[in-house]
Amino acid sequence: MVQKVKAFLEQWHMLDKNDTIVIGVSGGADSVCLLELLFHLQEEFKLYLAVVHVNHGLRVEAKEEADYVRSLCEEKKIPFYLKEVNVKQIARDHHLSEEEAGRKVRYETFSQVLEQLGGGKIAVAHTQNDLAETTLFHLFRGTGISGAAGIPPVRDNIIRPLLCLSRREIEAYLRERNITFVTDQSNLTDQYSRNKIRHHILGYAAQELNSDSISHVADFAMEAGTVYDFLEEESKKALAGCSKKEETRRIFEKEKFFAFHTVLQKQMLFLTLEEFVLHGKDLEAVHVLSILSLLTKQGEKRIDLPNTLEAVVQYDRFWIGKKEQSYSKEEIYTIPIPGILSELPLGMLETNILERKKEFSIPEKKYTKWLDYDKIKCCPVLRKRQEGDYLCINAQNQKQSLKKYMIQEKIPASERDQIWVLADGSHILWVLGHRISNFYKVTETTKQILKLEIRRSTEDE
Repeated sequence: MVQKVKAFLEQWHMLDKNDTIVIGVSGGADSVCLLELLFHLQEEFKLYLAVVHVNHGLRVEAKEEADYVRSLCEEKKIPFYLKEVNVKQIARDHHLSEEEAGRKVRYETFSQVLEQLGGGKIAVAHTQNDLAETTLFHLFRGTGISGAAGIPPVRDNIIRPLLCLSRREIEAYLRERNITFVTDQSNLTDQYSRNKIRHHILGYAAQELNSDSISHVADFAMEAGTVYDFLEEESKKALAGCSKKEETRRIFEKEKFFAFHTVLQKQMLFLTLEEFVLHGKDLEAVHVLSILSLLTKQGEKRIDLPNTLEAVVQYDRFWIGKKEQSYSKEEIYTIPIPGILSELPLGMLETNILERKKEFSIPEKKYTKWLDYDKIKCCPVLRKRQEGDYLCINAQNQKQSLKKYMIQEKIPASERDQIWVLADGSHILWVLGHRISNFYKVTETTKQILKLEIRRSTEDE
């Protein structure tokens, strides 16, 4: 077991002699195993080890878990750092899920301790099971090759030495050595989507299809990560050969761009969007496909993109970048599903996906709407109206232009450009403060419901 992990560490160049390693230890089997293995390798690599435990304040047994990790460190004479936080409050303050807030606090704490120690690396205990769960989660949600890669073995100063081991191997290793560990009861429930994948999908695959199915998915994810790394390097070379970067935009020569394979074209566009977007989570495959579609059109054309970006085609060239002064600088927000979009001009938007039940009553609220999620094809965006916008107005799904609808509703012309709409391309799902499109109404055939809730300062519903 130690030799297997050592070979994996060397394969991915995770450790150097005399490294300082901050280990995140929760007290569960995976992190306790990580501590044991790095402790075995401490002398060989001349490592300075330190352990960080974060008490999220969510469970009554959390103090006992912290005491257990402390005792492990005292036994091994390893420095122990404890951080106690109120994750529930942090989640509320920052409009995050408790899972997201906990992860944010953990990595911030690891980094703070590492900085106190003069720098080095952070070791976390993700396993083959975690890698397989993450990859399947991304695939089910919709992803490209980068998402299929799941969890990278090394990212910046974060290392994951246990990605070569399954949870079954880890627990067997600990049992053989009579090493105890604690069990987080929340991992045994189906509260989180990843737990459902762990308990039902991967569990079924291992029992009914192939006992090594978890390691096979993990191997695929590692291979996808290697392929993605290669693709990114080649795309950077291609980008340099067909475009030039300016301060607020990147300009492409169309003929040179189209000389590259479609795979490289897509990756070049994604890398270009990343150059101008602060948070990559706002970028979706649909934006890349929208640009490729735009490039097939003749003459001068343009489309709006998230974060006040635009793509403009001009005969033999095109560019992607910040909107020019001649265009409106209206804001466009890509909607996370599920998730929370905070700091909007109109308040905070929360989205959730619900399973439709037989007996379902849909509340009639002005700023809470339920839509048929199965019918949404693109990534919805929150924006102001645009030319060509329409919605379906009756049970026959007859289309009506948004402009005509606003006139019929007697919305003053001076206010029409200030109204926010949720759009699936040019099809308006919801005119905020008004109606939804009949096409997206929840019906007897609906399987998944998209719940949208705007929380305004005036507390309108």
